[in-house]
Amino acid sequence: MKRTLMICVILLIALSAGCANADKSSPEVQDNTYLSDLSPEEILETAFDALKKPDGKTFNACVEYPDEEHDNIYFGNDLSDDDGYIEALFEEMSYEVLQVKEQKENSTIISCKISNKDLNNLDYDTYSDEDNPMVSAIKHADTNIVSNTVDINMERKDEQWKIIIDDNFTKAISGGHW
Repeated sequence: MKRTLMICVILLIALSAGCANADKSSPEVQDNTYLSDLSPEEILETAFDALKKPDGKTFNACVEYPDEEHDNIYFGNDLSDDDGYIEALFEEMSYEVLQVKEQKENSTIISCKISNKDLNNLDYDTYSDEDNPMVSAIKHADTNIVSNTVDINMERKDEQWKIIIDDNFTKAISGGHW
């Protein structure tokens, strides 16, 4: 009986330790730890990877949105209800870092060539009978790829680098759609 009780206590302690370690790998904890160790280029890579997954929570942890008056994008943390819109929008997107220009201790500009489908003139009317005309229009859009060279402003805020969202960045990642 004592032996069985001791084995149960040991198993309980082992399970408790396992659960405590699982909490350390949760996204909330990771956002506060590993992102603070990344360089501006690594934050940019993490943000682009998050757009392609789509992972709004990680993308949001890498960016600084402008004030509400600024006409720009905002992603929610949960992109599971987007009906495939984000995935369709960013599936063809790619980027190339051209130059990193450190401005000050807490400010960097990354010159980047961002390429995506040319989504300037989507034809929603053709797909009006579909469940999601916007997603269908993006998926069936002309396969021409448009590239934009953008200077991406990055600032060190809250102990990590953040992409400062602006209209040029928004237009480049969306292929002109936004």
